[in-house]
Amino acid sequence: MIQQDIHADTPPTTPANASCMATFVADLVQAGLRYVCISPGSRSTPLTLAFAAQSEITCLPIIDERASAFVALGIAKATGIPAAIVCTSGTAVANLTPAVVESYYAGVPLLVLTADRPPEAHVRGSSQTIDQQHFFGHSVKQYIDAGTPGDALDLSQWYQHVAQYEFTLSTEGKPGPVHINFPFREPLAVRPLAPDATRRPSPTVYRATRRAPDAETLQTLADIVGSHDRGLIVGGWQCARTAVDQDDLKRAAVRFSAVTGWPIVDEFTSGLRFGHPVSGDVISTASLFCSHEPTAASLRPSAIVRFGGWPISKPLAALLESATDCAHIYIDDQDWHDPGGNATHIVRADPAATLDHLAELREPLRTTKTVGGEWAKAWHQAESATQMAVEAAWEESETLDEPQACQLAAGAVPEGGNLFVAASMSLRDVDSFVWAGGRNIRAFANRGANGIDGIMASAIGACVGSGRQPTVVILGDVAFAHDATSLAIASSNGLPISFVVLNNNGGSIFSFLPQAQLDLGEQFTNLFTTPPNINIGAAANMAGCSYSLITTAPELMGALAPLSSSLGAGPRVIEVTSSIRNNVDRHVELKMRVHAALDTLQRT
Repeated sequence: MIQQDIHADTPPTTPANASCMATFVADLVQAGLRYVCISPGSRSTPLTLAFAAQSEITCLPIIDERASAFVALGIAKATGIPAAIVCTSGTAVANLTPAVVESYYAGVPLLVLTADRPPEAHVRGSSQTIDQQHFFGHSVKQYIDAGTPGDALDLSQWYQHVAQYEFTLSTEGKPGPVHINFPFREPLAVRPLAPDATRRPSPTVYRATRRAPDAETLQTLADIVGSHDRGLIVGGWQCARTAVDQDDLKRAAVRFSAVTGWPIVDEFTSGLRFGHPVSGDVISTASLFCSHEPTAASLRPSAIVRFGGWPISKPLAALLESATDCAHIYIDDQDWHDPGGNATHIVRADPAATLDHLAELREPLRTTKTVGGEWAKAWHQAESATQMAVEAAWEESETLDEPQACQLAAGAVPEGGNLFVAASMSLRDVDSFVWAGGRNIRAFANRGANGIDGIMASAIGACVGSGRQPTVVILGDVAFAHDATSLAIASSNGLPISFVVLNNNGGSIFSFLPQAQLDLGEQFTNLFTTPPNINIGAAANMAGCSYSLITTAPELMGALAPLSSSLGAGPRVIEVTSSIRNNVDRHVELKMRVHAALDTLQRT
């Protein structure tokens, strides 16, 4: 959305805008900012010019403010460093809201920089002037009215302080967005100046990165862990919020598993599923075999160590809830995910550091009774039986179903690449049918507010923030329709990103939910599945992306094969056709096959 100022509300003043913004941006660079997404507009000109003058900043021009904010979100997910968003005044600000809300609830740092009209332009009918004060309400960590340049002699030092403070605030504790509103007076288009030479040196900021419980608490927890053989390590969504956190948590979880003999059960978005040495320790099909009541009953734990969000998988969540008499330790230094009140011990500490310390305390005491014992063997046997049943079903069918498409698409991501998955049915299929592997790839999803909005833009940001690593995006046709304009961003930047669109013409997840049992007839389609009837190939061609229509597994593997060898390949859209009815029937069939295999396992 491009907005333009029609006229000046006040006479031109001195170039205070340029001087103050040069200082502000210079201190953001010193704090560590490297990416800014800028949407066009006149009122934001002082910010835009100041960022453009900084060689250490990568500026991404993006027309649509909503997409711009989601691209910044994806960059922050990939880097763990705040990305900045710049937009003009008026309804441009409102378009940032979905990404700001996701950023807040997902714990991803963002700097939201909005231009505004000066105070004298408000409540008098001036064009493009709305109330931007506290615009995002409680969905930001802090709101700052930065003041109008030129109103005070020392305002340059104020901007210096705001830059350092807000950058730090967005990253500390639970990361999240901060909103800084800049009321600019004319003239707006002044060449950027050097930062104020008289400004005070910026302080050096030391950021703590690791926090573990005290020795007494650790010993108490270690004693609890040591008294249970039937324990689980459960990694929920976004326990590693950004890609830079995933490696430490993988290593710590595997070490703790080796000491205790407890299996690691993860959700896809935990980031624990891929890369050595995780691949041999993680259980990735619990959402399938925990739906088999006899198996779930036999695998009920006596102790749980959990971190991250509550499981997306209802069968896994039901298993955790059924363990009412177990020790349930929840570890998180930023969030508190215990919706059913199941936790018996809440540990407000960093999960990786805590697991490392607990493993160190238990390591001298480990015995063959626990490590590699019957408990872990039972979990791995259920996993193996489940995987074999699903793979047999795929081998017997010539039709490419959505679960298999998810596995093949994920399997095409090369070492060091990114896999970004849309919420709703795509994420559930990936969680169930994409299994642990030795490739060190990075897993992403927007789960803080659980929306499908901005998935493609967020994935584009993750691709940019990871240094343009090959990226595969798995999404449904409704999510594609919601964000199709972002294809142009991928195309104009020549990104190595592949959008695998599972097109069953509607939101198939509702066919698995209670709404489908209400006998609504055509109203169910109109109100819930909402077929977008979008021509995906035409959308891809319009944006300048390559396009493939896929109906078989070999075709999909062929379309994705270049990812492993061609880092310079541009964006592509791969459409996998399906239907909601066939998708439901296939899921029922796969579940029945898994249950039959588990029945056989129970009898042996």
